[in-house]
Amino acid sequence: MKIDKSYLVKDAMDTTPYLVQKGSPVKKALDLIESTDTFHVLIVDENEKLSGILSSYDLQIIKNWGTTINLKSAERYNNILFNSLLVEERMNKDVITVSPNDTLQRCTELLTDYKFHSLPVLDGDKIVGIITTHNLLRFVFLR
Repeated sequence: MKIDKSYLVKDAMDTTPYLVQKGSPVKKALDLIESTDTFHVLIVDENEKLSGILSSYDLQIIKNWGTTINLKSAERYNNILFNSLLVEERMNKDVITVSPNDTLQRCTELLTDYKFHSLPVLDGDKIVGIITTHNLLRFVFLR
């Protein structure tokens, strides 16, 4: 199904993305993801400019290292690891973004081509939202 080209990112995006500042431990991003309905957090510098993105999948890779081999101490070691790693050490720095006025068709193409599940939405260099595959599904099927 093609999305009508008149629909724009601003029609479907989430305008309240979760932000975590560089220099924060990965545990902060993990706690945010586990305590909210989000799967992605945007990593920002001290001026709230986009520096990177972390997904629940990125964090799950770290979390699974000990549990995969059934280490009884995995939870303890994971806690140490999550509190000592900084978000900038795990974030994806090569972030592809969209603007609020990009078409949903373009957004869908980027998500599909790069196999992403979210794209930060920037107006210039200001973060104004995030658009995810969930946002697109809700927009297409539930509006």
